[in-house]
Order: sequence, then C-alpha cells, then structure tokens
Amino acid sequence: MSLHNQLLLKSIRSKLMVIFLIILIAFTMNPLLTSQKLPLDHQGLTKELIKLYVSIANDNVFLFLYIPLFLLFILQFITILYRNNVLLKYTDIRSWWKSNVILIIKLSVFFTVIIQIFIIGLLFTKGLSFGNLVTIYIPFCIIAAVIQLLGFIIIGEFCLIIACIFHQPYWGLFIPILVLFLIKASKFIMKAEWYTFEEYMSSIYKIKIDNSAQNITDPMIIMSFAIFAILLYWFGSNILKDKDFYWG
Repeated sequence: MSLHNQLLLKSIRSKLMVIFLIILIAFTMNPLLTSQKLPLDHQGLTKELIKLYVSIANDNVFLFLYIPLFLLFILQFITILYRNNVLLKYTDIRSWWKSNVILIIKLSVFFTVIIQIFIIGLLFTKGLSFGNLVTIYIPFCIIAAVIQLLGFIIIGEFCLIIACIFHQPYWGLFIPILVLFLIKASKFIMKAEWYTFEEYMSSIYKIKIDNSAQNITDPMIIMSFAIFAILLYWFGSNILKDKDFYWG
C-alpha cells in the first residue's frame, strides 16, 4: 500500500476523525430532539427538508468547524510528506505535488460523503420516504455534494500551497481560515450582497435565493469551482518547482 493511502486510512482511524463524527452526531441529534414531524404537503415538506439540511450544513458550520477540521487533516499529512526521506523518493516536485493533490481529493470525497450520509440519515429518521428523498432531496443533494467536494479540494490545495511557499505548515491552516473570515466580516460590515466561499460550498446560496432545485446558476458555479481547482493545481505545480525541494 502506498504511503498516501496509509496516511488516509490512518486519518480515518484517528482521534480527529472521532471529533468530526461527534460534531456531526451532535448537529444531527439537535433537530431530532427539537423539530416536529415532517409535513405532508410538498411545499411544507421542502421547507422542512431545507431546515434540516441547514442544521447540519450551513455556511457558519463549514467556516468554523468542517473546513478547519479538514485542514487539520491536511496538516497531519504535511508533517509526514515534507520529510526528506519522503521527498527523496520523488524525481521531481511535480510528481510529489500530484500525489498530494490526489490525497486531498480522496479526503475531500470522504468528507463530502460522510456529511451527506448524516444528512440523509437525519431525513430518514424524521420519516422522509424514499420516494420523496429521490424527488425532492436528491436533485439538491447532487449539486450540493459536487460543490462541497470541489470546495474541499480548493481549500486543501490552497492550504498545501501556503505551507510550501512559506515553509510553515501551520500557516496552511491559519491563512485560509483567516482569508475566509475576513471576506465574511467584510460582507457583514459593508452589508454586501455577494455570496462567500462557504455560502457556495454549503449551498446556502440556493436557499437564500429560495431555489433549492437545480437552476441555471448551478452549472456556472460548479464550472467556476472546477476551473479554480485546476488553476490552483497548475499554480502549485509551477510555483513549487522554483522552491527548495528538500526541506524538512
């Protein structure tokens, strides 16, 4: 088994993963204990499903919990993957970078799937039928999951680039969170109407425009996130080739 897969499996069995699962359980239990039974009419049911989704996957939860936890996992990887005995196994920095981005993608898939599993589990526990799940939530879920996945990849690549450029792994944790927080604070102070990264990543933007179904903006957002992820991959691959490869 490759080192990257070993790190991924180790992270899944880590105490940090236990914390992540406990947080998800806590956010799942709260609506189970407080919210009422699901309404029968389509409009009321849709609103209640959105309410339940927001209880687990709103923009503040992503900004202050899910994203920092995700970056802590990346930070664990960095402390091992930057060691000289690991770096020496690669012929060039680009192959090392590619392997690390693949690891970030795998972790992003895991995070996205786990979040969606808890949301769907909550909906079933509240009494949502399989038919309503397919017709009401799944169309929203597909868009939300793709954007979440791309969002985790973007934030993971950004973390890795920052850590490599400044030779300070912890900067890869603090700078992305600081940037996102400053953007959110600026929006609040300026009373601006733009949507922040975490609002897109959590799909709260769809709820704020009162359209939880698929709409014309969704492909544009997915394409924008995908292009940004590709640009970060290209930027990291090119900027790191000029850095000192062997540092620990």
